Amino acid sequence: MRYWLEKESHTVIEAANGEAALARLGQSACDLVVTGLAMPQVDGIELIQEVRKRIPGQRILAVSSKDRTRSERLKAAKNIGAHAAIPPSLEKISFLNALDALLK
Repeated sequence: MRYWLEKESHTVIEAANGEAALARLGQSACDLVVTGLAMPQVDGIELIQEVRKRIPGQRILAVSSKDRTRSERLKAAKNIGAHAAIPPSLEKISFLNALDALLK
């Protein structure tokens, strides 16, 4: 995803996990948070909840893992405030379409 984003001239700030992402959010503003849902320490659901508390208008795109609970996790992400939640996709166009829709 980083490669696709940078190729489309987006600036990417990465974090190793949800806890690191929360720390980075406090350091600089961003147009969109793209998060996985299965992460160590602070998972994607917890990250979305905390982002909603700290920055209510922040746009969030959640990408699920390929586990058995994918559909439940996607629904949960949407229910708690992700603007979009998509399954993992190796198709560049699918990911970039979701991204573009959120950045408009």
